[in-house]
Amino acid sequence: MRSYNRAAGRLPATGAKGNQEKTCSGIVDFTLSSPKKVLLVDDSPIVRAIVVHALSAAGLEVSTIDDPRGLDEAVTKETPDLLLVDATFPNVTDEQLVEKIQRHSTAMPVVIFSDRAEDDVKALVARSGARGFVPKEGATLAERLTPFLTS
Repeated sequence: MRSYNRAAGRLPATGAKGNQEKTCSGIVDFTLSSPKKVLLVDDSPIVRAIVVHALSAAGLEVSTIDDPRGLDEAVTKETPDLLLVDATFPNVTDEQLVEKIQRHSTAMPVVIFSDRAEDDVKALVARSGARGFVPKEGATLAERLTPFLTS
């Protein structure tokens, strides 16, 4: 499991509203006393690196794991505010993924992160109790997650 935090000096905060960060797609305003923590579950090292970069630049603290079978341990250790979970893993069925997500969906927002067909992802969201889904589009990811972190 790896944890990432925004490096001091990179994309400095601006404005009077708190942790306001410039992203490639605009301003994401997190007016919170401390950075929100996101636990990303994705088997692709490239996707994890891109997402960590995008979310860290938006002022979020990001931890990652590559297999949903380690989710219970990671949630206990990292205490995230949001789970961002890929919808497809090798050797993990949808039913196993649903079971893992259901264990945590009442305690924190769970968002499915996928490039699968929208109808497939909507069905997975409905079965798992996740709060929603976002497509795998890194440029707007931080903006798309903001409603889940502020509600």
